[in-house]
Amino acid sequence: YNQEGVKEKESTQHQSFYEGIPLHGKISSLGAEKSSISVINGVYAKSIRDSLIPITDREIKAINNSFKSAYYVISQPFNLKESDALLFYKKDTILNGEKTFVVDVSYREDENTNTPDQWTYFFNAKTYLIVAAKVFHSPTVSFIENIKFNKETPFVFNAERESVFLNKDGSKDFLRASYFYSNYKVALKK
Repeated sequence: YNQEGVKEKESTQHQSFYEGIPLHGKISSLGAEKSSISVINGVYAKSIRDSLIPITDREIKAINNSFKSAYYVISQPFNLKESDALLFYKKDTILNGEKTFVVDVSYREDENTNTPDQWTYFFNAKTYLIVAAKVFHSPTVSFIENIKFNKETPFVFNAERESVFLNKDGSKDFLRASYFYSNYKVALKK
């Protein structure tokens, strides 16, 4: 959504991620666009409908960022133990009438902005679920609220989230995005 509340883009995707380093997976956009990007064993591919599209080095970087971003969202909070993440217990606070534990997380510098991503996570004190996050992506600050959770697998995932831009004083400026997640499938190794 833009600042006037007009929807800028709507996208339906199917995302698949597979265990391993480097990250393996595929993100397919459904609907009229019918495009997909994939990374398998370090090989990047992009297609539109049934045609493979040549990929530039710049697009590889964009595909890599798309994968990392999508994977980051679905793997919260499991990915907080990454080796390059610095975690600081900040304080307890009340959010939507519930006690939450607040943890600041800093990541190494972003290659594009030369600034580290800075996240603040709000964990419900009773369920330990991440109920919200605040993220500083220079020059903007977003507040992302996890509204609903999916508990149909052995893990709890996000089901519905809203992201708002914040003003400098921390007040909400405008709704930037709404996210809906469904049809989670988890294959556990035996």
